[in-house]
Amino acid sequence: MNAWSQYSLQELVGFFIFNNVSRYLLIAGLAYYIFWKWGFERFKDKLIYKERPSDADIKREFKFSMLSTLIFILPTIFAYLIKDLGWNKVYWEVSDRGWAWYFLCFPIVFFIHDTYFYWTHRLMHHKYLYKYFHKVHHMSHKPTPLAAFAFHPLEAIVESFVFVLISFVLPVHFTVIMIFTLFSLFMNVYGHLGFNFWSEKQLNSFPLKLFSHSVHHSWHHQFYKGNYGFYLQFWDKIMGTWKGALKK
Repeated sequence: MNAWSQYSLQELVGFFIFNNVSRYLLIAGLAYYIFWKWGFERFKDKLIYKERPSDADIKREFKFSMLSTLIFILPTIFAYLIKDLGWNKVYWEVSDRGWAWYFLCFPIVFFIHDTYFYWTHRLMHHKYLYKYFHKVHHMSHKPTPLAAFAFHPLEAIVESFVFVLISFVLPVHFTVIMIFTLFSLFMNVYGHLGFNFWSEKQLNSFPLKLFSHSVHHSWHHQFYKGNYGFYLQFWDKIMGTWKGALKK
């Protein structure tokens, strides 16, 4: 069933602008307020960095993240424009595929996204691409949760394209994409939290040792090479790019 036809392009764009901006402001903004403002003195012994980022860093993170939230509506616009071509496999009724497939889609989308992110992220570190795509994000040497979407517009397009790819290759319910993008935002904010609440023993114990944490992504922001993965350590360890945790 194709439900895109029920809405005008203007209605969809308006909804997704509100959805993307409000999610970012609520989740990234609340995390920033709790850990970097209201609770900083309480949590500062868990701070990964030796120094706090500057006000200019924080303003830049917020500005580029807000721009990215607008760019992230491009897959929606694209899906609307091709709605009559039959390329998009997004469906709207759970009964079309059943509940078993509905829930199975989450781990499949999870692994596709993690794989896509690792390889595109690593590619954007290539010397011929870095300054055009990824340099803006790495201007945050000591990122805060506000850096979750602090991408150059070209990188934001690359980041958003994964959901176009998924919609072409995988029959996926619309709400799976909505829930997964919300989960992805939480994980992105966590990766840029700037605080570590796990001991080294815990980080190296199952199941935490399967995942990439804020202390691992902080290494990437400090040293640029290694720890390219988003959710998992899987691709980094397979490809020999795992560097572990950043220590003060």
